[in-house]
Amino acid sequence: MSWRGANPRMKKKMDKAKLKGFTLVEVMIIITIIALLTAIAIPNVLKMRITANDVTAQATLKTISGALENFFIVHGLYPSVEDELFSVTPPYLSKNYFSGEYAGFTYDSELSSIEYTVTATPTSIGKSGTTLFVINTGGVFSNN
Repeated sequence: MSWRGANPRMKKKMDKAKLKGFTLVEVMIIITIIALLTAIAIPNVLKMRITANDVTAQATLKTISGALENFFIVHGLYPSVEDELFSVTPPYLSKNYFSGEYAGFTYDSELSSIEYTVTATPTSIGKSGTTLFVINTGGVFSNN
C-alpha cells in the first residue's frame, strides 16, 4: 500500500502495525543467550547433585554406625547379620539401606560380634558419587 493517498491516521496505524513483533535476528539472539545460560547452569547443577549424594552417603554411614553402636550397648556385641538391626521392635534402623540403591550409593557390610565395616559405593563414579566411603567399628570414618 502506498503512503501517498493515505490519510495521516491511517499512516500512523500502519506504522504501529509494522513495529509489533520481533525480527528473526532478535529471536535468534534471545535463543542464543538462553542456550548459553543453560550450557553454563547444567554442569553446575549436576555437580551439586553429586556433592549432595556424597554428603548423604556419609550421613547414612554415620546413621548405620550409630545403630550398630546402640545394638552393641544393648546386647554387648555387634550383630552378625544386618537383619538383626530390623527384626527387633523398635528397629535400630528404620530403613534397610543394605538392599538396593539409596541416593546413588549401595551399602555393604562386614559384620562380626566384635567389629564391623560398612562401605558406601557409588553406583557410577563421577555420575552418582565421587568416591567410596567406609566407616569402621567405633564410628571411625574414612574415604578411599
